[in-house]
Amino acid sequence: MGQLVSPSVHQRNIDVSNWLSLILFALSNIVGIVYLINGHSTQITSPIFISSFFYLVPFMLNRFGLFDISRVVLSYTVPLVMYPLSIYNKMMALDDGLINAVFYYDIRVALLCSMVIPTSTISLKERSLFAICIFPSLFGTLLYDPIHNWFGVGYYQVGLEGNNYLFIVNLFTVITYIFFFSSQLFLRSKFEFSESREAIKSSKLESYLDQLMTIGNSKSINLGNVETAYEEICSTAERCLKVSRVGIWEYDKRDHSITCKILLDNGQYDYREEKLNMDDYPIYFKALDQNKLLIARDAFKDERIKELKKGYLEKLNIRSMMDMSFTKDGRFAGVICCEHQGQIKDWRAEDSILLKALGDFVSYAHSAKKRIHQNIELSYKNRQVRNVNQRLEQMVKERTSELEERNQQLTEYAFINSHILRAPVARVSGLMNLAEVLSDEEFKETIMPKLKESVTELEEITTRINSAIELYTVDNQKVEKVHV
Repeated sequence: MGQLVSPSVHQRNIDVSNWLSLILFALSNIVGIVYLINGHSTQITSPIFISSFFYLVPFMLNRFGLFDISRVVLSYTVPLVMYPLSIYNKMMALDDGLINAVFYYDIRVALLCSMVIPTSTISLKERSLFAICIFPSLFGTLLYDPIHNWFGVGYYQVGLEGNNYLFIVNLFTVITYIFFFSSQLFLRSKFEFSESREAIKSSKLESYLDQLMTIGNSKSINLGNVETAYEEICSTAERCLKVSRVGIWEYDKRDHSITCKILLDNGQYDYREEKLNMDDYPIYFKALDQNKLLIARDAFKDERIKELKKGYLEKLNIRSMMDMSFTKDGRFAGVICCEHQGQIKDWRAEDSILLKALGDFVSYAHSAKKRIHQNIELSYKNRQVRNVNQRLEQMVKERTSELEERNQQLTEYAFINSHILRAPVARVSGLMNLAEVLSDEEFKETIMPKLKESVTELEEITTRINSAIELYTVDNQKVEKVHV
């Protein structure tokens, strides 16, 4: 029977039954101790202490894995222990002449309280087990007087008086039982309903998380393939939210409009670019601008989209809408629109969380596209820079080769000129030496100074040419500064 409820709920029911088993054991011993302190005989207190160990049986059954049997035993233990103690106690009190009306109320209260055991340890889904376990508290309370009469210790049998006892006591017993039982059932049903909703919500969140992790690894989104990414996002929204239509609309700031780039309509993709202009639907556009998330449970009555009612909502029988804006470069770029046809849909918090995440994925796809495009442009620029650098290197090499060639030509030129200039110098020097041998004093006075001056000038020119050659060899850039 435990398989009708979730494992966590079943385990909680087992834990509650363990606690009730231990609490009943402890309370029974406390009652026995109180009886001893008040001077009751061991004839009364001993059965109380002995019977208290019966309350540990359900706890031991749980330890052995007999969970359903444990809860049945726990539900039956209180009446089965209380009735013998009640009848025995009344017999002892009757023999001692101590019987009074209180003896017929205390055990009845305990039997009423035993109704809490099945309503606390058994889920309402376990109908068969619940019916079996509610039986002892119900009939134990209703048959209180007949059972005592059968053993000869009924209220009137022991000599107690009160004409209205059976009517009044049993009436209030039934009313009290109905009140407690209905209250417990109401609280239990509310608790289980809330728990069921939480379980469904948790299950949906887990499912949504799996879907988001899957789409988060999509190559289309991570590589900026926006068109394919739109298809995957629409498909995920339709599948998870179970809506009729999912569309992605892009905003055009030039004419302040949104255009439907893709529409998944009842499983079929539609790429007709329908357009909505801000001038025609100012309230709707203002709502999109003010709220990133626009939820309209009843689209026909929502004031934010009332402009769409006649020409769009009623035409397509769209009863509920949920729109989520997305951004591009930090600015409003469009909206994901989820539409449900035919009937009103209750949007849950987890639905809005999913749509918010899908809107972020749309923004990320656009960012990835831009980033990849920028990377391509950067790679192209880098190639251009490398080509320019290669050309510069080639130009430097060519210029260096040219300068080296000119340097070689200049060296050769200087070498030739230095030898050509030295030949006349040699001839002039020879004439000068010859003139010194002659006796003509006039020749010596007129020619010799000129010859010496010419020789000196030729030697200076030769020296300057040689210096220019050496300077050019050390620093090619200084060749233009040398003037021979």
